[in-house]
Amino acid sequence: MLKCSRGYAVTGANATDVEAVDRFRARLIRMEGGADFVLDAALEAPGCALLQIYAALFWLHGATRAAYAQAIPWIERAETVRAGISGREAQLLAAAKLWLAGDPEATMDMFESITESFPRDQVAAKSCEFNQFIVGQHFQAARFLAHMERIAEANADTSDIIAMRAFANELSGNYDEARRHAEHAIKLHYATPWAHHALAHIALVNDDIESGLAEQNAFLSTWNQPGPTIHGHNSWHLALLRLQAGDTEGSLALLDGRIWGALTESITEQTDTISLLWRIEMDGGQVRGGLWAEIAAACAPLAGDALLPFVSAHHAYAFSRAEGSSALEELRASAARAGREGSEARRRVWGEVGIPAIEAGVAAAQGDSAGVVRSLLDVFPELPRLGGSDAQGDLWRQ
Repeated sequence: MLKCSRGYAVTGANATDVEAVDRFRARLIRMEGGADFVLDAALEAPGCALLQIYAALFWLHGATRAAYAQAIPWIERAETVRAGISGREAQLLAAAKLWLAGDPEATMDMFESITESFPRDQVAAKSCEFNQFIVGQHFQAARFLAHMERIAEANADTSDIIAMRAFANELSGNYDEARRHAEHAIKLHYATPWAHHALAHIALVNDDIESGLAEQNAFLSTWNQPGPTIHGHNSWHLALLRLQAGDTEGSLALLDGRIWGALTESITEQTDTISLLWRIEMDGGQVRGGLWAEIAAACAPLAGDALLPFVSAHHAYAFSRAEGSSALEELRASAARAGREGSEARRRVWGEVGIPAIEAGVAAAQGDSAGVVRSLLDVFPELPRLGGSDAQGDLWRQ
């Protein structure tokens, strides 16, 4: 039986299939885009369960109901060839099914179980990290760090995993350790965007704006795949640093083509754009005419999703800033439904934190500062449960 470059069996595969398995892993952990090639690779290898699972994981990372629906046929294709697959592949399939069912807590459990036995499974590690984003990377910081420390030695040859370790340390407040790992990752491979990302977090959280700007401006030339990739998100971090330095024009200069406009249906592109413009407006800056309507129109198809409270709270602000948008009431109804359905953990997050954050977003968009305070005052310590990171959650603190 053939093995991938991490040393794990790939059942039902030929050499071309194994090359596709390795290429998907590399692109997923690098977060630079282009991972959609796995869909064609899986179609051409119906007997390779792992490629079918990876095709499902590609869609699940989209984190919308439409993307989840696209994952279903790939899970079904994997089920048809599951007889004889390895235990690791069976666990990955189980994790994909839990993810599809909307249970990120159980999904994280499964991915962590995989890396207990297979610590070099970097797809499991990265997919676990994404589910921690769903439930709140800052909220899950201790768990994230424990996971990264456990698999660190087995992945000491991969700058992208070292960068994940750096980010986990930053979220945990271990800033010196985070910098050490980020710089080590960059020394191994300069264009490691998740390491750049960890350093941006350190600068933002510690208000070290001058050195943060110097570092991130130096990295900017390596972010040559903007939009919903990590390059677009890193540009958002640089825009925040420029904004905190008082350079609103420089911040806005990164918007078009880097942060907004490449794949406007992407939740990453939407939330980064909304978050940046929201901050600019809080600072007294102006958003060009028609932009809020453009953003609201792109977000409107997701108003009924209610998958990630973090995303819905951003959408609420955009819908409220766009004159004539009718999507806000659909969003409110879907959030209320999410507070009644799904796993107990998800129901509690929506009811206790998600819905108040949505109403805070509406109040903020309407210039109702007292309404923001009323919505958030009692739930403020729990806001990390919304999802996202410490730098992203700083919007609510502001």
